[in-house]
Amino acid sequence: MYRIERTEDIKSLLPNKEEVFALNIEYSNLRELPKEISQFINLKFLDISGNRFKDKEKLFNDLSKLPNLRFLFANKCYLKALPDN
Repeated sequence: MYRIERTEDIKSLLPNKEEVFALNIEYSNLRELPKEISQFINLKFLDISGNRFKDKEKLFNDLSKLPNLRFLFANKCYLKALPDN
């Protein structure tokens, strides 16, 4: 699992983006997902815990662009419910 503490660090993973299956960006003071995250098409595990996303609709829209995502950890993200879609 790759651990990213700063959003600019995610760019360092782009050359090997097909090999990234698990990503931990917990407690990274994120307000939205980094735009590069949609390039990790093989991502299966994502931990976004402890971040306060300002636009929940955008968050779920961004997550929907990850076709292989199977496990999402979102503890302490102040999400009250998941969307139906």
